[in-house]
Amino acid sequence: MLHEKSRRLVTAGIIAASLISATPPAHAAPAGRSSTGPEVGHIQSDPPDRLRASHITGNRINITFVDGSTNENYFFVDYRVRNGDWHGLWQAPTQSKKSMGLQYSIYQSVSRNTIYCYRAGTLQWKGFRLIKSVTGTYCATPAAPSKPANSRLTNIGSTSVNIKFDRSSKWEWGYYLWAKRAGANSPWEYKGSLVVETTKDTYTMTANGLRPNRYYTFMVEPYNQFGRGPASDQVSATTASR
Repeated sequence: MLHEKSRRLVTAGIIAASLISATPPAHAAPAGRSSTGPEVGHIQSDPPDRLRASHITGNRINITFVDGSTNENYFFVDYRVRNGDWHGLWQAPTQSKKSMGLQYSIYQSVSRNTIYCYRAGTLQWKGFRLIKSVTGTYCATPAAPSKPANSRLTNIGSTSVNIKFDRSSKWEWGYYLWAKRAGANSPWEYKGSLVVETTKDTYTMTANGLRPNRYYTFMVEPYNQFGRGPASDQVSATTASR
């Protein structure tokens, strides 16, 4: 009976040691554990702070963040290409148990001329729960966007006009559409924006709210994290009469 009791104590000790030393897999709770949220009275770790990602060469990105608390167990970084699915990039135990403000730096080799987006987070054990805190998304682009090409007008109506144009780069985030009435001092009016899709090379934007039988000039501007790129060539037309 004493032998049986000793065996149970040793077994329990092995199980407890395994729970303490086990490294959780990235972004998922181990079998039999929940990651549904913090329990009552638990102080959840804050997500990392100042997430940044920037190109150091055409095909290499440096991702950095600063720890935002001292009660996390692990940090992780996910990435995705534009708006694709998230994939795990990196995970490591925290080095910030006693103080905050430590910066972490990770590198990724990437395909050229493509937007890569990142998020960072913490994983924290609380009893049998694995708690996750995640930052917002930060994207890295290789350069400012290029000038759109082959601007042309289609479907010229009395109150709306379509402008069609071709992409000249693959790393713009979207486009702004501008219109103005005839006259050198006429101001440009904002007519909408468009977010790009990776599979399209030609886009169409519509300028609404125009007046019939008026002469207008149009252009589109690309943008990404570097700001606005050069605008397209200006194209003009007179709207139709009612």
